[in-house]
Amino acid sequence: MRTAISTIASRAVSGARDLVLNQPASLGDSDCEALHSGFFSQPVNAVTSLSFLGVGMWAATRVPSLQREERAAASVFAAIVALNGVGSVAYHGPQFPGAQTLHDLPAYGVVVMSAAVPLWRKLRGRKAFPGWTGAKGFGLLATNSLAVVSYVEGRSASRMCDPDSWVQFHGLWHLSTAAVMAIWATVLWPEVLDDV
Repeated sequence: MRTAISTIASRAVSGARDLVLNQPASLGDSDCEALHSGFFSQPVNAVTSLSFLGVGMWAATRVPSLQREERAAASVFAAIVALNGVGSVAYHGPQFPGAQTLHDLPAYGVVVMSAAVPLWRKLRGRKAFPGWTGAKGFGLLATNSLAVVSYVEGRSASRMCDPDSWVQFHGLWHLSTAAVMAIWATVLWPEVLDDV
């Protein structure tokens, strides 16, 4: 029995390690920008990835001004957005083992948090989007539209792809989706300075 449990545990650890560390030999080759040697495999895409880190840090600075019951979820969202930046820099930068997992998991986490918070509020009979305004709705529409166009045009197979250019549509996708995350943070968690 002990041997069977040990074998199962060993296989589980090995499988988890393989899941985290196994990745293609080169990452980002579908994101148009040419791969280079050195710390930044894709310099433009790596540098623009810092926008996620900036938005995550900005969102974290807003947490103390939120209602107490909103601070934990807002803190988690801010941390995941910042980790999305770290993962994206790792993916487009040094591309070390595990970089793809560090890139992918926070991106999924942002999507899950973005949907789970309003759903949880609705289930509790609360307003799902307390910070919603027409201007923020327009901002989300504009930045999401830019994100979709820049994502499509930032693929290596796109007619707009120029792998050696310092203007990369995938980098624009990073900037526009970071803007989406910033606006979304204000929709989910409007500042309430009088209840701190």
